[in-house]
Amino acid sequence: MNDNQNKRRNNQAIVEPRPKISFIWILPILAAIIATYLIVQAYYQSGIDIKIYVKDAEGIVEQKTEVRFKGLPVGLVRDLSIKDGLDVITVNIEMDRSTKPYLNQNSQFWLVKPEISLSGVSGLETVITGNYFEMLPASDGQRIREFYALDSPPAIPVDTPGLHITLHAQSLGSLNRGSGIYYKQIRVGEVYDYQLVQENGYVAIKLLIDEKYQQLVKFNSRFYNASGVEVSGDLSGFKVRTESLSSIISGGIAFHTPTTNKEFPDVENYTKFNLYDDFDAAQAGIKVTMNFPQNSGVKAGETKVIFEGVELGVVEDFTYNQAQGGLIASVNFDPRLEPYLLSGMQFWLVKPNISFSGISNMDRLLSGPYVSFRLGSGEPTREFNVLSQPPPLSYEEPGLHLQLQTKNIDSLTFDTPVFYRNMPVGSVQDHELNEDKQSFSVHIFIRPEYEYLVNKSSRFFKLGGLDIQARLPQVKVHASTLTNMFVGGIGFATDSFVGEPRLGDGFEFNLANTKQDSRLNQSLTLNFPGILDVYSDFTVLKYGNLEIGKVKKVELNDAVNQMQLTVDYDGRFKTLFREHSQIRLVTAGLSAKQLGAVVSGSFLEVIPGNGEYASDYEILAKGGHFSAGLPGLQLILTNQQSHGLVAGSPVIFKDLTIGQVEAVHLKEQGKYFEFVISIEPQYHSLVFTNSEFYLASGIHIEASLSGVSVSSSKLERIVNGGISLVNPVKQDKVQTQEFSQYPLLESVQHSQYQGPLIAVTFNNVVDIKAGAKLIHQGHEVGIVTQVTLADQLTHTQLQVKVSETFKNLTQQGAQYYLLEPSIGLTQIKNASSLLSGNQLGVVPGNGEQVTSFIGLDRAPTVKKLAQGLNLTLSALTLGSVATEQNVYYRQIPVGKVLGSELNQQGTGVLIYINIEPQYQSLVTSASTFYNVSGVEVDAGLFSGMTITTESLSSILSGGIAFVNSSKASGNSEKPESDRLAKTKVEDGSVFKLTPEFRPSY
Repeated sequence: MNDNQNKRRNNQAIVEPRPKISFIWILPILAAIIATYLIVQAYYQSGIDIKIYVKDAEGIVEQKTEVRFKGLPVGLVRDLSIKDGLDVITVNIEMDRSTKPYLNQNSQFWLVKPEISLSGVSGLETVITGNYFEMLPASDGQRIREFYALDSPPAIPVDTPGLHITLHAQSLGSLNRGSGIYYKQIRVGEVYDYQLVQENGYVAIKLLIDEKYQQLVKFNSRFYNASGVEVSGDLSGFKVRTESLSSIISGGIAFHTPTTNKEFPDVENYTKFNLYDDFDAAQAGIKVTMNFPQNSGVKAGETKVIFEGVELGVVEDFTYNQAQGGLIASVNFDPRLEPYLLSGMQFWLVKPNISFSGISNMDRLLSGPYVSFRLGSGEPTREFNVLSQPPPLSYEEPGLHLQLQTKNIDSLTFDTPVFYRNMPVGSVQDHELNEDKQSFSVHIFIRPEYEYLVNKSSRFFKLGGLDIQARLPQVKVHASTLTNMFVGGIGFATDSFVGEPRLGDGFEFNLANTKQDSRLNQSLTLNFPGILDVYSDFTVLKYGNLEIGKVKKVELNDAVNQMQLTVDYDGRFKTLFREHSQIRLVTAGLSAKQLGAVVSGSFLEVIPGNGEYASDYEILAKGGHFSAGLPGLQLILTNQQSHGLVAGSPVIFKDLTIGQVEAVHLKEQGKYFEFVISIEPQYHSLVFTNSEFYLASGIHIEASLSGVSVSSSKLERIVNGGISLVNPVKQDKVQTQEFSQYPLLESVQHSQYQGPLIAVTFNNVVDIKAGAKLIHQGHEVGIVTQVTLADQLTHTQLQVKVSETFKNLTQQGAQYYLLEPSIGLTQIKNASSLLSGNQLGVVPGNGEQVTSFIGLDRAPTVKKLAQGLNLTLSALTLGSVATEQNVYYRQIPVGKVLGSELNQQGTGVLIYINIEPQYQSLVTSASTFYNVSGVEVDAGLFSGMTITTESLSSILSGGIAFVNSSKASGNSEKPESDRLAKTKVEDGSVFKLTPEFRPSY
């Protein structure tokens, strides 16, 4: 039962309540909601369609090219189309709806592309992403949906924070939008726009200075083009000016604000400035007029004003000063110098200086001179005179100013240093000629810190570096320190610092030539009745081995036979000079004391005596007083030159010293020299009345084409000179007497010609010198010993020594003539005369012995020789025939032309020839002589050209040839030897000379 009940219960239906809304509507409702959301979302996310017109679509891709604002995409290109007219491309773009408020007429679009130039790289990201449009939105203006793309990014808006400035320039140069603005090489702004102002002809460049830097710009600021690199240089170095690497490449502008005592306010927006070409042109300063001297070398824009190495001004422009010469220049000075531009200011030119003391201002060789100055006092002024050299310091300059007195200033110039123990302590400021016109006053300046080194015991002297005094037989060299050799200067020494007060400005000292001379503060007067080998500033005064003085002045009396010397000596040795002291001259010799004179030259020696102090003495020396009572033989020699002979020069005989020169006198107002010699007593017998005296000094050189001959005397004669005694082979055996006079002949080489002296007079002035050889047919037969030119210049007289071997050279009829060198095409006549000078030729005579001859200007005509066949040729003219030309037979030289002359009637010429002995048989009565000089050319239009000549030698030198004509002999069939044997000619025969060769010969 229970089971049935359970079954009935399970089969009963369960009834539940029905819901009010069916769940089936949930899905449509949800779909509707989603659709609505999507519609709303699509509405809000949908873009705004705009159109941008561009000139070309390069780099623009549909569905890829974006529109960006500050890197954020705000639009996308949908498609491209061509606008009507084909002038632009329409780009359809869908913009983000958020940009809707900014799509108005003031908004701007431009296409960003990759650009690579010297100024840099822009749009580099487009290489990867492609080109894109950049948007510059504007918040006001009428809303539009069509835009024209800009060709380049727009300028910075005028309301951009910062300082806006406009520059006026003559040209844009390398500047561009985006070029930097620099201040002390820091970028402080940029160029954002530029435009050409046509009505005024300049370029207006707009700048924006960053807001944080705008206070750097003042009303006196100067802007200049900083593009590229500015290089300037000279010997002192090179200067390179640039702002930054960016400005070198892309261009840029820099500015600076000059520092002045005046304060300038900050500038406001849109203030206008000038843009200068470079830094130098932008320099602001004070304009000053400066008057430059002539030859100043000033250049506009290059000549600087420099003080202590700092550039403080530059010459901007100049004009010629017609009134005074030189230039009037406009100079731009640094404003900081304004308080110092006073009337007492001194300006001068600094130029390069090259001298033996060194090279100063060498950097000016390329860059030119500059202007330096010294500050002064006075009233403010804007005009100054520029000196050609630095002015001396005035006595107002702190320090010690001294005046040095000297006979000559040598190389002392402005700024020559003054040394104390090789330490520079001052400088030379100026020098001027004193009123006596014989001495100079030198103004020197000692720096304040060294004033105490100078007092009354100070001695000043010149520092000349290397001082060489040379005159045979003595050479003296004095060398300073290496610095002084190149710089020179003035030195001083102070003997005592105890109890010596300091000196005031203007105190005077003497300036000595050397440090040793500065001690010579006492003087002596020495007299000598003759001529001594002493020289001012060279011959010294000694006491023992000490040099205590020096000859300062040498004077001769009117008769030129007495000397007076002024000797300065060291005052510390004043006690040596007493009434009975002696002063002697020591010359070079072989004694111990004289050997010192060999090295240092002749010197004076003091021998102390007693008595009162004295300052006037007579020199004890040989030659001072000579008379017959003195030991030895006294003789007098004369010559027109001194030949370096001095007192003490030896007299020698066969290399044996037999005497010496005692004195040398200038006679008859300088016409000739007189040498007083003494022969030692034991050699008196060597001198005869016909003895000869020759110069035997130094080195004798003879040069000719055959070689060079050099002969020298002993060292003593090379140093002191000497005289040689030569006795002829045939001596007179008559001893000479005291004070006999002899001529002093030029060279001992002349003594080889023992023979008579003759006189040869030319009736004009001829070029020949003493020592010229006497030549006969190339052989030396004598020598010219003396040449005298007449006072009226009308004739020349020669004294000739002829070898006694050739007596016919001094016989009547002998002819003397001037032998000069002659250069021809094939030979040189008298070639030895080219080196030795003209010589004297001679042709022997055959009469009585004579001693006077008339000289000929040219060689006499030679008509015959002793050997060979002498012939005479007759011709109407001489043509090219000349002496020494060859005579040819079958082109072989067989003789010579001896000479030529006019015939007695003057209607023709006689030519003298000589046929050599071995060829004289070739000449017959049938011989025909003709001229063979040059070349004979026979040419015709149809016959051709024929050239005839004797030989190459005859073409160059000319000559005469002869042939033997068979027709003339009338026996052409016989052998030539037979014909010649029957027709020989006599010596002296005359033939006719035909001008040319004929075939009939």
